[in-house]
Amino acid sequence: MTDRTHDTDDVIDRAAAGIRTSQLDAEAERRITDRVWQKIAAAGPAHAPLRDCSDFQREIPAYLAGTLPEGRAMLVDDHTRHCVPCRRVLMQLRGELTPAAATPRPAPHHARRVLLRAAAAALAVAAGAAGLHLAGNIAADRALRATVATVDGSLQLVGDDLAAVDAGRELRAHQVLRTARGSGAFIRLADGSMVEMNERTEIELRASRRGTTVGLQRGNIIVHAAEQHGGRLFVATADCLVAVKGTIFAVNHGLKGSRVSVLEGEVEVRDGTARAFLRPGDQLTTSDRLHTVPLEEEIAWSRDAATHRQLLRELDGLRKAVAEAIDSAPPRTSTRLLDLAPDGTLVYAAMPNITDGLAEAREAFADRLRQSPVLARWWQERVADTGVEDEINDLLDRLQPLGDALGAEAALAVPASVLHGTGTPLFLAELTDPASFRAEIAAMLEQAAAGDAAGVLVVDDPAADVAGDAELVLWVADDLVAAAADLESLRALAARVNDPSARDFIGTRLHSRLAGAYAGGVSWLMGVDVARTFAEAATGMPAEDADVIAQLGLADAETLIIERHRDGDWYATDADLQFSGPRRGMAAWLAAPAPMGSLDFISPQAHLVVSAVTLDAADMFDELLGLVAHEDSSALDELARLEEQIGIDLRDDLAATLGGEASFALDGPMLPVPSWKLVVEVYDPATLFHTLERAVAQLGVALAEQGEPALVFESEDAAGRTYATLRREGLSGRVVLTVVDGYLVAGPSRAVVDQAVAQRDSGVTLAGSEALRSMLPDNGFSGCSALVYRDLEALVDAVPAELLQQLELAGAAGDGLGRGLVCVVAGADRITASATGGSLVGLGSMLGLSAAGHTAAAGAGTSAEKADVVRVEETVSSRG
Repeated sequence: MTDRTHDTDDVIDRAAAGIRTSQLDAEAERRITDRVWQKIAAAGPAHAPLRDCSDFQREIPAYLAGTLPEGRAMLVDDHTRHCVPCRRVLMQLRGELTPAAATPRPAPHHARRVLLRAAAAALAVAAGAAGLHLAGNIAADRALRATVATVDGSLQLVGDDLAAVDAGRELRAHQVLRTARGSGAFIRLADGSMVEMNERTEIELRASRRGTTVGLQRGNIIVHAAEQHGGRLFVATADCLVAVKGTIFAVNHGLKGSRVSVLEGEVEVRDGTARAFLRPGDQLTTSDRLHTVPLEEEIAWSRDAATHRQLLRELDGLRKAVAEAIDSAPPRTSTRLLDLAPDGTLVYAAMPNITDGLAEAREAFADRLRQSPVLARWWQERVADTGVEDEINDLLDRLQPLGDALGAEAALAVPASVLHGTGTPLFLAELTDPASFRAEIAAMLEQAAAGDAAGVLVVDDPAADVAGDAELVLWVADDLVAAAADLESLRALAARVNDPSARDFIGTRLHSRLAGAYAGGVSWLMGVDVARTFAEAATGMPAEDADVIAQLGLADAETLIIERHRDGDWYATDADLQFSGPRRGMAAWLAAPAPMGSLDFISPQAHLVVSAVTLDAADMFDELLGLVAHEDSSALDELARLEEQIGIDLRDDLAATLGGEASFALDGPMLPVPSWKLVVEVYDPATLFHTLERAVAQLGVALAEQGEPALVFESEDAAGRTYATLRREGLSGRVVLTVVDGYLVAGPSRAVVDQAVAQRDSGVTLAGSEALRSMLPDNGFSGCSALVYRDLEALVDAVPAELLQQLELAGAAGDGLGRGLVCVVAGADRITASATGGSLVGLGSMLGLSAAGHTAAAGAGTSAEKADVVRVEETVSSRG
């Protein structure tokens, strides 16, 4: 934009502001009013002037009946938009509002006391966390131990005097080691990690509660990082930080910068504010003058260079072979199990028989080990010698025979009767080898002690009388196995198997949608009858709560279908929420997919981003006001008092100035102040800034009367742009605002706001990054109605661990700390969400469900055996 254009815009803005703030003298106002009334009178029957609220309220019935002249109706319409008491009368006459007794207003002093106490508690927690963090780091640093494993040539301990170091020497934190020319050494850390040093290499070891750090001052190292439990292994150079959980990688640091190369696993490299994730074969340099080189060349100095090169190729081939074996089953396009689900099924989940590919995967793995001595040695040292191999094989040996006898699919159906305590979930699976399955079940029952097996009952005919109680009943038919917690559920299933006319689930909304999903091919699948679930829940729900849900438009939801499948290098989950008709209420606030210009202000290194395109803010304000007023009629009075206090109309002066797009991001350093960004579409920046200035001035007066620090609104022009700052006197926190090409950009400092604008100008943005685009779903839409992008692992690393524990963020994040994207698309009568790189239903959870499903028929095992399986599953999960 040119300077002349800026000048023109400034003139227009000043003129518009002057018109809004100008005041007519009384005589001029009287003359204008008289002329208007003369025109209105000439256009239709004479009416008395509308001078105050009582005049307007008398006209509202005629306004609603449509009998007012057009000009007078326009006056009533305009007045009720601006006047909260008259809008309330209008809504009451429309039947949208029921009178209610006013509720007492909370005492402002009490609210301030609560806020002050909360702030004091937060400061105390932060101070305590900082103290714990410091003490924990000191303790970890003092406890650090390492050993010189081997020395080839000369290794020196650098201090006041150079001291030669031999193999077997124990090392402590902050001791600096240096290899001489033509020398090398291996350093073994306490966790089993090995650091190989090239000649003329200098390192320093240190530790904290987050993990052990190898400070590379200069030279080349290759790190064999053992699996880290509760922390990470770091390699720090002058210009980057490498973080790993367990892998093999090389770091070369010299005058031009650093070069990081990955041989095995995944490595995170932080270069200033930038982050990159490297996988086997990847390489990164921190300087344009430091070029990448072939991995073989980078590790050629290592005594194990040939082994490293071969292991790199073998591991890559091994991963591909195992992945192809596990994912070899084609999507399922038909099923017998769906039709056998009980009538009134609320939830239906179907999963593939993952044991179909286990045998092939295990054989492919064994072939690789036999053919590659390097791979076999790595497996022996990293897996077999630690005992994990036996635990893995034990688990697979238990699952494999049962899985081989099952069909391609297992299903779990949850009927509505479960909510009333009269039903039970039903597990179903077809049998491809009934005789083998029966033999495996019999063997497990025979091995189990009588007391441990008493809770499991196997029946051949559910209709027959069976003596005794059981926690789990298994029915093994000719080609079907079913499990339930009661015999009656299996008897009802037997009736559906023998009589197709008894299959009442067929033809229901949920069945039809699931059948449609099968027709397109499915892998993991779940369906929920949302409408029936809500109807069941509403029977015991207060009428006012059910009414709120209905007004929100959520009661119109019918079914939810969730599918999970492989999408290239990612696993993707699609969730489709279908409504009975066009979306309404708050369910309709989300707009159709549209370009999100607000994402242009966010960098590819953002930790967390939430974006959405919606109805215009004024339209949402009107709907929200109607909903609030319906629940509490006194809310309108409270709103009127608030608007009078701050001197603005919240709808026309604030909501109407905003558009229907916004993005919030945590983007940049998290300490000492989180670098958040808020980007909002703006229709009328001048009115918005003028409104904020007036509101702050009025609130400042109220705060001053109560002896509170003043709220300050400051404005300055710089570099052809206007910046506004909101702050409290005596406090360091602030919000900085500016408007760029129709977007309000806000952040905690001028630097963050300028960085957001520079990000957009540079074109290097999250919207254009491969990290985001590679995870966008293949659904035919060019954009999203809403999206959530996360790189929570980077966020967790940016915040002290003790603070995360206090906030329980790490626990809330669960196992979803990697990169991921949820893209939401709003249609006329549905909302679809696609999650990639992590999902709405985690892979681990689905595997757990599958394992539970496929082993339900094997529930007759001893409690000790069950405990062993759980222990092995936990061990495998924790060790990868």
